[in-house]
Amino acid sequence: MEMNEQSLSNREQWEFTFTAREVVVALDKRIEHHSSRLAWWESEMEQAEAGLVDKGFEYRERRLSAGDELIVVGDPELANRVKQCQRFSDSPQRK
Repeated sequence: MEMNEQSLSNREQWEFTFTAREVVVALDKRIEHHSSRLAWWESEMEQAEAGLVDKGFEYRERRLSAGDELIVVGDPELANRVKQCQRFSDSPQRK
C-alpha cells in the first residue's frame, strides 16, 4: 500500500539535516542540563530531609513496584507526650 505525500501529516514530511557534530553538541548540552537539574533536586531533597530531622520527624523510603514511596513519621515519643498532656488537661479532676 503506497501513501502519497498529501496523506502524510506535516510531522511525517519534515526532514532535518544535521551533522554528527551538531547532534553530539546538542546531546552534550541536554545531558549537562539534566545532570544539573538532578543535582539541584538532590540538594533540595537533602535540605528537606534535614529539615524533617531537625523538627523531630523521620522519613522512610519504601520501594514499590510502581516506584519509591516516602513516608514521613513524626517523633513517636513526642506524640505520646502530647497525648499524655492532653489526657491530663482534659481530665474531669482538672476542670
